[in-house]
Amino acid sequence: FDVIVDSKRVGNIKPSPQIFNHALSAVGVGAAEALMVGDSPKRDMLGAKGVGMPHILLSRQPASACCPGDIVIRDIPDLLRILQKNE
Repeated sequence: FDVIVDSKRVGNIKPSPQIFNHALSAVGVGAAEALMVGDSPKRDMLGAKGVGMPHILLSRQPASACCPGDIVIRDIPDLLRILQKNE
């Protein structure tokens, strides 16, 4: 990994926009150019949505994402298929 963002070091926890903005700044991209893949609708998905970042929920159990039309995947191979389609 080029960048690892730790909430203790940043001083904010998800879903705070500051931790997402810190990560985006560290990798030098805007929210629209990034993709959040997480397993928590409240912390990961709502946090990403709050800064305008596309987001995908990773859940092995039936789950609803935070926003209508959000993508929910079961595993990393699902993510790879989605990313390959959008290349």
